[in-house]
Amino acid sequence: MQQQVVSYSQVPTAPTYRGGTNSNQAVPNFINKTYTIVDDPGLDKWIFWHESNDSFIINNSNEFAAEVLPKYFKHNNYSSFVRQMNMYDFHKTRTVQN
Repeated sequence: MQQQVVSYSQVPTAPTYRGGTNSNQAVPNFINKTYTIVDDPGLDKWIFWHESNDSFIINNSNEFAAEVLPKYFKHNNYSSFVRQMNMYDFHKTRTVQN
């Protein structure tokens, strides 16, 4: 069985939500939840920060969708999660097959 590892990072020209230029700007709920997921060491089996801390890695997207997404969102659809990430200017940077 092949395992897919996908790395995502935010496009450098996109506005940053953590410490952005407008301190009154509310952080979107999706960004808050995604940050919480990535930052939770209990979920490192599925999602974790890249060693550079400027991107995160999703390890085995099928398991991630089945085990993690329903705990934070009203769905377990990985494609919907990716669409939301793209909406906030996060994009896939690479895929590694093990």
